[in-house]
Amino acid sequence: MYGTCILYSLVPFYLDITEVLVNLNNTFQSIIGFGGAFTDAAGINIQSLSASTQKNLLASYFSTEGIEYTLGRIPMASCDFSMHPYSYDDNSGDFNLTKFSLTQEDKKFKIPIIQAVMRTYKRNLTLFASPWSAPAWMKTNKNMTGKGTLVGEPGGPYFKTWAMYFVKFLKAYAKEGIPIWGVTGQNEPTDGFITNFSFQAMGWTPEMQRDFIVKDLGPALQQNSLGHVKIMILDDSRLQLPYWAEQVDLY
Repeated sequence: MYGTCILYSLVPFYLDITEVLVNLNNTFQSIIGFGGAFTDAAGINIQSLSASTQKNLLASYFSTEGIEYTLGRIPMASCDFSMHPYSYDDNSGDFNLTKFSLTQEDKKFKIPIIQAVMRTYKRNLTLFASPWSAPAWMKTNKNMTGKGTLVGEPGGPYFKTWAMYFVKFLKAYAKEGIPIWGVTGQNEPTDGFITNFSFQAMGWTPEMQRDFIVKDLGPALQQNSLGHVKIMILDDSRLQLPYWAEQVDLY
């Protein structure tokens, strides 16, 4: 692109003396990758394009001629980029998750796009999954949106069922040829403490999330041959990260 890119600036800018020096020997934390999310909205919009335009769009993100994304996030059930709230088991009291099943949104909008990327671009795609909310019947407010947490405490029946919900999701995607590298405990866990929060959310304190991982999620993954799946804490703004890390480290 040619022409003036910045029409106005509050700071002086002198192109002739600007240098960027990269010291490859001075390293800090590792970066897992760069990428985006495979949401319902993304799938709907991608599939609204012609076949050739879809191919060009995915190539612009994932091919060596594009920006080479290698990381993808998958919402577990619905999120704020869904047409409506839904879970994988809306049957109240189904603690054994006998009615658990992926939805048409997974089968139409998420899985086909992920499979197309994996099939077409040979670089390893690292995938992780994040829940926005448990099914409404498992929550204190009986709603996937708004202010609410899981019923009870870590180690209790609702938390055990929620851990198995992760297991069933991971196995369901594996059956579709989509191995998932890791999970986060919850998308933006403090949103669920906000009254009248407008989209899917579920509240967690760092202590709750820590104890859930230790008592429920970690053991469930280990017992179901999923001990290799990484578990990431917080999944929210960096402002909260130091305190969350401190609480987890106290265990």
